[in-house]
Amino acid sequence: MNSKTIIKEGKIFNSKSDGAFVIEKYTSCKNIDIKFINTGYKRNIPRSDLILNGKIKDRMIPSINNIGYIGGEKYNNKKNRKEYIIFKSMIGRSNCSLIDSNICHEWKNFQKFAPWCIENYIDGYSLDKDMKIPGNKIYSPDTCIFIPNEINNLFHPEKMIKLHSKTNKKINEFWGNKISRCYELIEKYPEFSSLIEKNYFYNYKNYKTGLIKEKLTNKDIYTLCFNMCKRIINDNNFSKKDKIKIFPIKRGGVPVSYIMLKIFKNMIIVDTPEESDIIIDDLIDSGKTKERYSKYNKSFYSLIDKRKESISFFITFPWEKVDEETPVMDNLVRVEQYLENNNDIEARERLREKLIEILGKAK
Repeated sequence: MNSKTIIKEGKIFNSKSDGAFVIEKYTSCKNIDIKFINTGYKRNIPRSDLILNGKIKDRMIPSINNIGYIGGEKYNNKKNRKEYIIFKSMIGRSNCSLIDSNICHEWKNFQKFAPWCIENYIDGYSLDKDMKIPGNKIYSPDTCIFIPNEINNLFHPEKMIKLHSKTNKKINEFWGNKISRCYELIEKYPEFSSLIEKNYFYNYKNYKTGLIKEKLTNKDIYTLCFNMCKRIINDNNFSKKDKIKIFPIKRGGVPVSYIMLKIFKNMIIVDTPEESDIIIDDLIDSGKTKERYSKYNKSFYSLIDKRKESISFFITFPWEKVDEETPVMDNLVRVEQYLENNNDIEARERLREKLIEILGKAK
């Protein structure tokens, strides 16, 4: 029985790993056109035994980290080894949670990526997605370029994340060294000078704002608390055995302090500023709260310092109720109730001054 008797046009076979395929055209046992049913991928098979054994690959099925696929016959991992290694590395990085990136649909197909890579590759350089457009998260032909490894490693994500837990002295040293390194690279690679400068200022600004955004999640808060605990220990030369007394300012400092207790168990919450080593708040906004507690001569720490970080937008913490449908008057009612229950003449005067200031701005 010859192969043509077994392999007929329209007959469906199963591959060993990539699903069913149908025979579209049988010219000879060395020239058979097939189509995979699930993806519609078509290819020519040069040997009938491959069909009978099911040893046929659907090149449209993601075979690299369930993202990338070969996509055709013209470019492959043997003939185009260099391009394939770069392709595979790009896909691996897109799966890395630290880097937080993605790949455009076109470049998930090696047949689309390989010709761009061949045309743009510079020997010894690395594929980069965010030098051309600082902060970019997408690998694509419009956003990527090849750059020297020295420039590519200038602002490594892992180093930038670790920076948040260092002392102010170490942070200043880091940025001082970084700008010196930038000048060295600009002199060495003048064609990249504008990109290096642009990325320095972007990363510096990004560091200053850090994890800070308009609406913080519980995960954001935990990370900010962890970094603040590390700063407290490093700045004040506390040892791991020292009991650190912290006083939380109501109300934002309270949840922050209890999270800190979970992170560093040698911290103790005390009831008065006088007893404390450190005063804790969630946010420094105008700086008036910090100024009010300066009389205690205690170190003052907050998760976010809006003045220092040059932040102008309103920040919402997870413990703050945000309901866009709730009228502003509800907040004024709460203030009124407080003043009725507390005969605080100083608070009344501060509120009066603040209302006059706000109404003056609203004109």
